[in-house]
Amino acid sequence: MAGKHRNRPVHSAGDLLAWAQAQGWEAGKLPVGAVFTSQTFITTHLATSPDRYQASMSLTPTNGQVFMTVAGPPVAIACLGVGASPMVTLLENLAGLGVPSFIAVGPAPAVSGDLEWGDCVVIDRALRDDGISAHYAPPARYASAAAALTAGLVAEAGVRGLHPTTGSAWTVPTPYRTTDQELSAYRDEGLLVTDMVAAALFAVAAALGVRAASAVIATRTLGGEATGPAPTRREGQMVSLLGAAVSVLQGQEVAA
Repeated sequence: MAGKHRNRPVHSAGDLLAWAQAQGWEAGKLPVGAVFTSQTFITTHLATSPDRYQASMSLTPTNGQVFMTVAGPPVAIACLGVGASPMVTLLENLAGLGVPSFIAVGPAPAVSGDLEWGDCVVIDRALRDDGISAHYAPPARYASAAAALTAGLVAEAGVRGLHPTTGSAWTVPTPYRTTDQELSAYRDEGLLVTDMVAAALFAVAAALGVRAASAVIATRTLGGEATGPAPTRREGQMVSLLGAAVSVLQGQEVAA
């Protein structure tokens, strides 16, 4: 429906939050930012590190788990289901509570043949083939990340030895419908990876007046061999990237 992004919804996150608070719900201490991920081994990592992360009873949604950092400015780490919908729902709720910054991290299949399995890509813009961004923003080919958060991710990932590349992603909700024609066209366009959340994250954050960024660890090149480094090495890279995202969000608060 043309112009939908300009119209008020019949039921907003603010309505839900007001209702919950009227029922006695309290958000508790709010984080300075939130990290979104969908990897089960990260959930395990957080749950088994109680000296660094504690489960949040007040912010956890029904479809995931939220942890809060113990030291430094508090950062929420939301372990959700795969795809953009659960992320956007929680993003709306957290932004409605006043949380200002969000970063998504995860694995992402490579589109570019120049990437190797394990390369870190900080996404500065994402092709809007996601199906969600059109509900929040006028038509456009790309959604862009927040510049300051993106620069912070590049710097922090570099400090942690991830040697990041900055570039564009193709956000699409259907992991099994990639075609040769799309891959050829998007490689020619210079896209590096494909993911399921970045375009929605960037567009929704911009519509809500908050900041968002994303970084991924590249997996196999689409159309290539399904081989790569050992799972423990891949998981170590993801944990390092998670740490980079947390540090950036904490640093944004310190700088402010």
